[in-house]
Amino acid sequence: MARVHSLAPVRRSGHIDHMRITGLLITLVLLAPVPARATVLLYLGLEDLVKRADLVVVGVVGKKRYVHERARPLTEWEIKVERTLMGPHMDRFILTQLGGRSGDIVTEVVGTARLAEGQMRLLVVRTAQDGRRYLVGMCLGAY
Repeated sequence: MARVHSLAPVRRSGHIDHMRITGLLITLVLLAPVPARATVLLYLGLEDLVKRADLVVVGVVGKKRYVHERARPLTEWEIKVERTLMGPHMDRFILTQLGGRSGDIVTEVVGTARLAEGQMRLLVVRTAQDGRRYLVGMCLGAY
């Protein structure tokens, strides 16, 4: 009498189908929430940036300080104006960016310009309703 070999899985009592468990685990890992590190920016050319601005200057980045306004961490940079290209002339102003630091907690917003004390930058700025000045288009507004 010939033996017949089956390729079908053999189930034993109390034995769990490992393929189903593996599939379930992979599904759970793929569905698990992970922090997103993205910001969606509308690309704006220099002409479009300037149309949305009320101030365009060449300035030197000064000291920064971290503040909180309505539970929002913000970073304020002092800007010493070297040359005003558009808008009212001023010697200095405060540029605000989203994100900042509070004790050991750092909030970074992807898409903000990387500024450093002593840099000379071309800044395309808009004044918000709250009176704060922000870069137009976030990092797109700093050259």
